[in-house]
Amino acid sequence: RHCAMEADGEIETIPSNVTMDSAQAQQQDAVDVSSWVCMYPSYFCKERSLSNGRRVPLESALPSVCAAEVYEATKRVVPPEYVRIENKTYCRDYLNRGRIRVSLKDCSAKAKNRQQLFLAVAKELPFVRSAMEQAQAMAQAQLKPNKKNKGAKDAAAAIESAKDVAAMAAAAAAEEGEESSAAAAAAASSSGGSSSQARGGSSKKGKKGRR
Repeated sequence: RHCAMEADGEIETIPSNVTMDSAQAQQQDAVDVSSWVCMYPSYFCKERSLSNGRRVPLESALPSVCAAEVYEATKRVVPPEYVRIENKTYCRDYLNRGRIRVSLKDCSAKAKNRQQLFLAVAKELPFVRSAMEQAQAMAQAQLKPNKKNKGAKDAAAAIESAKDVAAMAAAAAAEEGEESSAAAAAAASSSGGSSSQARGGSSKKGKKGRR
């Protein structure tokens, strides 16, 4: 016997095809699903024991399974038009909301009974979880700024700044070199004049001595 709790006194049936028109939605709502097989996320949770709601072997279960994962995995086993998701809660797990209804009589499904259905859905759950995680990672990557481009721009700016600093240093060194050359030339010129004066003085003294 499947226990369930209605949310706010109403059952929310989510159609399997979100792009269908209102006429198709009304046709689906008119289908009697009371005889369809029920599945809850707890059936596939590794944290639960067989006596506490798990319906598949421990090696086939996953941690923290949600209704959306079970719903998508079921649509890989059963044609989507024979799958419904309802806003109901398992009596042994009120916090994990969602119930999946499946019709095995009206379709050519991979599973022919409840246990085959549970095992087939459990087999598809790892692939569904991986696909959901990849989609979530891609969505988060699109929202975040591109760090690689930002790093490249920062590196280019640092290179340009370093080039400017190097050019300024080279110009300063050239100016210092010109000043040093001018000072050396002035010093050489002054020392040459004093030596010529000294030679002139000595020659005059020699002449006076000869006289």
